[in-house]
Amino acid sequence: MKEQTEYRFTRAGLLIEASLIILGAYFVIKFLRSYIIFPGLLKVLGNGEAATAVIPYLGHIGFLIILLIMLVVFPADKRVFMEMLDAGKGKRIKNILIGLLVGFLMNAGLISVAVMHGDMDMVWSNANLGFIVIAFFVVMFQSSVEELLNRSWFLARTKNHIPMPLVVFASSFVFSMIHWLNPGITVLAALNVFLAGVIFALSMYYTGNVIFACAYHTAWNFTQNFLFGLPCSGTPSSLAVMAPTFTKDSFFYDPAFGIEGTVFTMIMQVVVIIILGVLIKKRGRAI
Repeated sequence: MKEQTEYRFTRAGLLIEASLIILGAYFVIKFLRSYIIFPGLLKVLGNGEAATAVIPYLGHIGFLIILLIMLVVFPADKRVFMEMLDAGKGKRIKNILIGLLVGFLMNAGLISVAVMHGDMDMVWSNANLGFIVIAFFVVMFQSSVEELLNRSWFLARTKNHIPMPLVVFASSFVFSMIHWLNPGITVLAALNVFLAGVIFALSMYYTGNVIFACAYHTAWNFTQNFLFGLPCSGTPSSLAVMAPTFTKDSFFYDPAFGIEGTVFTMIMQVVVIIILGVLIKKRGRAI
């Protein structure tokens, strides 16, 4: 009985440790972004409209540095981390393309429903092609770093020690927590970010690699922020291919947090989670 209790405490300690490291990294980077990274990038890139639209995404340079430090501090985690990155390498292009397509269709579909319901309109905006291409790769960097930290490293730190459902829940809850200080956040919006984290985690578990999650996350953020000019985690882009001239609060749209803060998005994400669960079960993996 004593050994079992110690083992359970060790598992809980591992989850708490991994969660606190990510949360600690978030608050450190939030400080650095506000007082060092953002001002430094503004000096280099200027404070024009294009620069101020992409600089918030480049703030994740700090997260990447912390991730690299942790892989050095925890060499055993680095080995598992690299093994997971190498898994499924023959399907990387396929996973990237499918992830981008699914992320785009999911986000564009939710936006289209809101437009058809009359909660907003969409008109051509002021972004040029060169800026949109740069924005895509900047968003890809930001989204991929978040997935490598919140999914790959979290799983590497807890792999073979903690049941998968608990890892999925804990990593997704931490992912939601780092958005709690974002503009326009509500309980529903925080729940939807949590559900998005569950989708990313399950997709990683299903495909065996983080590549799909990185692509899905990239397409989701890029579509709403730079294609349709809507809030991404509460922050809209000043430059986009299209943008609304009006928005209103409804079942399908939240003016403060965008489509990420709605009941409809919650329902659709639950549907995606169920589909992923069925696919994982069919593949013969017990979660």
